[in-house]
Amino acid sequence: MVSSYAIIGASRGIGLEFVVQLASKPTNSVFAVVRNGAISVHLQEAIKKHGFSNVHVIEGDIGDYSSCQRAAKEVAEKTGGGLDCLIHNAMRPSPPVSFTDFLNIPDMTEFDADLTHAFQINGLGTIHSIHAFLPLLRASPTGAKKIAVISTEGGKYDVIRDMKIAAMPSYHLSKSVQVMAALKWSVLLAPECFTLAVLTPGLVDTSGTKGGLDAEGAALAKAVEAMLADIEGMTPEKNGQIISIR
Repeated sequence: MVSSYAIIGASRGIGLEFVVQLASKPTNSVFAVVRNGAISVHLQEAIKKHGFSNVHVIEGDIGDYSSCQRAAKEVAEKTGGGLDCLIHNAMRPSPPVSFTDFLNIPDMTEFDADLTHAFQINGLGTIHSIHAFLPLLRASPTGAKKIAVISTEGGKYDVIRDMKIAAMPSYHLSKSVQVMAALKWSVLLAPECFTLAVLTPGLVDTSGTKGGLDAEGAALAKAVEAMLADIEGMTPEKNGQIISIR
């Protein structure tokens, strides 16, 4: 049974909903990893609102490996060295230049910088967080050793081809790198009986980031509930799978 979770990218949206649902079970220990705890107001408000005593806010920047290492060390100090499940949810919000296509790039220098940054966060960031938290996962108290990478259908070749999506190249290219990085990790960790899967929740409106009872909040909660069910059901036989949440 999984009882300790680290959610990378927990300040809002999907990551925050993971925190809320997981922390609602008092026996869980939840580590919410964010770049800056002081300005993660939605996360702080949720912890206060629900009175969560089992949520620990940890600062870590996936774009900086040393920052990821510090975050992992802080989690290890609180858990005694182990961790059951890593949920990598962090991503880079797309600036306006990201929504163009190759034929309509207004400034190639700006586009180059945008794509490089997208690769750093969505691609390298995934490698960084898994690498930094790997020693803790190897020492999982329950032996769960689970890693869930939250990605997008847009990181899959057949989706881009079949839907004929030419726009948003920075996002889709960097997300395809993320998926490949996750699959590379799954191959490496298979001999150690890890379960690493990529979960794609589809289109989810995260603008109502604090959740709620409106339609968008309910849809977000439902998507995260479905992903948690998949994470709970992850076994080594499912290692390397890409699971679409419908």
